[in-house]
Amino acid sequence: MRVLLILVLTTLLSACLSTPVYQGYYVDKENNKVLYGDGNPFASLANMPQKVISRTVSNADVNTFEVLDAKGYAKDKNYVYHYGKTVPFADPASFEVLSDLVSKDKNHLFYRAQPIKGVSAQDAKLLNPSAELLDQLYILSQGRVFINMGEINFTPCDAKSLKVLKDTSYIKDNKCVFYRGIKLEGANPKKFKDKSWDYSVDNKNVYFEGKKLAQVSSKGFDVLSYDYAENDDNVFFRDKLLVGVSTKDFEPLRYGYAKNIQGVYFEGKLLEGANRKLFRLSGYEKGTDTQNCYYKSEKVDCETYKSSSKKEQNAQVSVFDGVDLGKRLTPKEINESVSKMVGNLLKMKQLNIQALDDKLQLILEEQKSTYEGQYLTPETVEQIDLSKLEAGFSFELYTPAVPRKHVLYELRNFENNTANFVLHTLDHFGALVQQRSLKGETLLTSESLFRGASKIDFAPFECTFQLGKCKHSKVYGYSDNPIQEEFDIEYQDGYWIRTTQTTEQSDKQELFLFDQYGFILVHAIKHNGKLSNLWLRLSESKGNF
Repeated sequence: MRVLLILVLTTLLSACLSTPVYQGYYVDKENNKVLYGDGNPFASLANMPQKVISRTVSNADVNTFEVLDAKGYAKDKNYVYHYGKTVPFADPASFEVLSDLVSKDKNHLFYRAQPIKGVSAQDAKLLNPSAELLDQLYILSQGRVFINMGEINFTPCDAKSLKVLKDTSYIKDNKCVFYRGIKLEGANPKKFKDKSWDYSVDNKNVYFEGKKLAQVSSKGFDVLSYDYAENDDNVFFRDKLLVGVSTKDFEPLRYGYAKNIQGVYFEGKLLEGANRKLFRLSGYEKGTDTQNCYYKSEKVDCETYKSSSKKEQNAQVSVFDGVDLGKRLTPKEINESVSKMVGNLLKMKQLNIQALDDKLQLILEEQKSTYEGQYLTPETVEQIDLSKLEAGFSFELYTPAVPRKHVLYELRNFENNTANFVLHTLDHFGALVQQRSLKGETLLTSESLFRGASKIDFAPFECTFQLGKCKHSKVYGYSDNPIQEEFDIEYQDGYWIRTTQTTEQSDKQELFLFDQYGFILVHAIKHNGKLSNLWLRLSESKGNF
């Protein structure tokens, strides 16, 4: 039935659309909108065709929209898109795709459709363009090397001879060796080579994640797995020597487990009483020997895989709880596993919210201290002047509870005494837009902001930065019926506190800390006195989205 419905929907859409399907996009000129397929949530990762074209790409310009000849990329006169999501800071007129992972415009170099901080698009040279991990993509620009989206940058000893070691975070030239931008003092670049992702050696020494292992010779050193290595009669877990652990029959497993003639180990710690002959993995960081069950190094209940300790129970919650990663799953088991993972995410979020609630006051004071003297007060509201901001000004908000959500505010331009913002999110197709007066009042916000992302904006139009009682009417979503909302707003030592007086939400209270321009630094939402959501400012700089 579901397959039939998908086929019918696809056929109907195909019949009325103006252009054929290409890279998951449909341009529907008859209805003046662009659609993107989201029937297969893993399509972009698996390079598979979309099954259902049903999601509107918000604020896309139909007349100038074009799909680029590369996976997932498209653009119109205003924005660049990647798998339906807007690309922050991208200039459509000069945008070009260099590879599946790398693109550029006149101002920026992009990796996976995100701008790399500090890199000049004019002279940027990718030293290993096929890298798939952020901390392993090295870019040479203006005599410096940039990694991790520009968060780390350093000056090499000899830029002309730079060489990135394959599948590692090491790079060397004729004079020096670096690990994630840190120079390895004393390392011999001519003899230096990688042994695995994090292990490396030269003619004398062994290094793990850039740290030289004390009194360990590179002669005879052998990497057994991502975590374990051996040298002569010694076994190592990452950078630690495992005292008394025999190399005889030593066999690394997965997820930190290993075994030898002495027993079973997790991250180098012996599991007391575990039968090495019967021990097998039963899931992520889980194992059993048929008599006992283990989560990491702890003996746990075989039904729930939980420790009797409440602290341990909270620490053990992961997205893979109840999912057996050690065997090939049937289609039915795959569906059950996905349901369990979704349930686990909800549990993790609830635990995260509880933990954040316990230390909320500390978080608020730390955030306030960070922006000491720069936050908004009732006395400084009249001093807000957005014209002092430069085009390209940006900041990012995020939720610290898992699964995390991010919203990046980007100031595009000023027009008719109005500041025009684009709000980029990873949870929404297309662009969300917002207009503010130069005095900071919100004039217009995409309705999609309230559907595609959480409500993260304080400004309920006529109640912007207003103390005391406030009423206003607003239409939400697709409804034509205005809803009357009532607020009681007060100010206390840097924080604006808004209590909803509407009957349906009389238990809701929100706390805000704003910067001097009226943009959010903190937004805490409580229901019945308990924290239900928390937004924090992440960064003022580009490239963190």
